[in-house]
Amino acid sequence: MDAGRALVEEALKLDAKHFDSLVTLAAITAEFQDYALASIYLERAMAIRRTPAVEAMLKRLRT
Repeated sequence: MDAGRALVEEALKLDAKHFDSLVTLAAITAEFQDYALASIYLERAMAIRRTPAVEAMLKRLRT
């Protein structure tokens, strides 16, 4: 999963507002149990596009 994480981080360097990359990185980061950082990525994603799926992910991380 580290290789996937590195690729998504590289994609965000190219486009810091890429919605799918932010959501993907949030999911990967949550798998590593860094819930605070995962929440930050989801909040950034929601600033771009608010979706029920992302809202649900963020709610699960905060509980």
